[in-house]
Amino acid sequence: MWNRIEKISKNDEILGALISGEDRVFVEEADFKTFDDITIAQNKSENLVLKIDVDGYEYEIIRSASKNLLNKYKYIAMEYHFGTQDLISILEDSGFEVTVKHITNVMVDYHPSTYKNMEIGLIYAKRIKKLN
Repeated sequence: MWNRIEKISKNDEILGALISGEDRVFVEEADFKTFDDITIAQNKSENLVLKIDVDGYEYEIIRSASKNLLNKYKYIAMEYHFGTQDLISILEDSGFEVTVKHITNVMVDYHPSTYKNMEIGLIYAKRIKKLN
């Protein structure tokens, strides 16, 4: 099982690429819900389509999702920003067939050092088996 992440913190380094320092306080004040909380509570269907484009937080979303939650989705399309990392293995372990389309490499000089080099692409996943 991958690491579950429950809440975004104002200290998350990637926020330096998205939100200026003085505005990060609002992140701590926000009422966050996990991906599982939102989807399972609001959607009883098990053939949903998910599109993710969250500028670097795709990893936290997929890593925090339970296999039960991912089982509700028939298709997932997402943009990745820092390589595929463990996204492919998580999706395949959750019963998806995964296709990756690399788009480009970019260097963003104003991002924190860990996030300056971006490898951007798309992941398309189709559920091929339902997990129990």
